[in-house]
Amino acid sequence: MMANLIKKFLFLFLALELGVFAAIPDARGILLPNGKTLKLRLALDKNTQEKGLSGVRPKDFSTDEGMLFYYSSLSRRQFWMPDTYMNLTIVFLDEDLKIVHMENMQAQPGELDPKKIKRTPAIIAQHVLELRADSPVALNLKIGDQLKLITSH
Repeated sequence: MMANLIKKFLFLFLALELGVFAAIPDARGILLPNGKTLKLRLALDKNTQEKGLSGVRPKDFSTDEGMLFYYSSLSRRQFWMPDTYMNLTIVFLDEDLKIVHMENMQAQPGELDPKKIKRTPAIIAQHVLELRADSPVALNLKIGDQLKLITSH
């Protein structure tokens, strides 16, 4: 009896959790407040989120794309820039993809010493978007802007 109850609970939990992520694997971009779109790279799993844009060269990450770190709940988020080859704008988003904080961070190419790597402040957010700081998108976003996922559906 108890085993069946636990199985039902786990099934319900997983169904709810997967529902949160249902649209994200299909996300192909973000609709910006000015009506333009931003191409996305998705960071959905722990390995991708830990690597982020470390080691990525500017020629391999255009000014019209961003990396979206998608999480299942609000929490304190702090980002850092190990081995990063371009200046980034780190955009902290709430559960509705509304911008709650933005931080400009300087490139740290080759830097792997955790004591020397710069970090953002810890911000309560559900998702985080990384953009090249020299991107027209990054230069035109502001706190309070509402973003929207564009899915293939």
